[in-house]
Amino acid sequence: MGVGPRRTNEWARPRTFEDPFDLGDEIVAKSVDDLCREQAISFDELCRRSELDSSRVQAIYLGRWTPSPAERQAIATALGVDAGQIAWGHKTPIQHIYGHGPT
Repeated sequence: MGVGPRRTNEWARPRTFEDPFDLGDEIVAKSVDDLCREQAISFDELCRRSELDSSRVQAIYLGRWTPSPAERQAIATALGVDAGQIAWGHKTPIQHIYGHGPT
């Protein structure tokens, strides 16, 4: 059995500056609480600036709620950043619990 031409992996090639897969200029998204800490914005100030209900802001701040596009824009505007610069979503993985209750 002969050996055919060697295949190369397109993804394994060394990156160059002109490489379209180069992520050197990628913006790293930060959580709402990280941005508040960096900018010294209190929770109450974030609620006031965003004009959202405090319980909803708390859920977003703690990473327990994935906000709607309008809520994302309100929070981003309150923080003075683009909505794409914020890491939205749950901080704790959502786990599905299976079972039929107590026996």
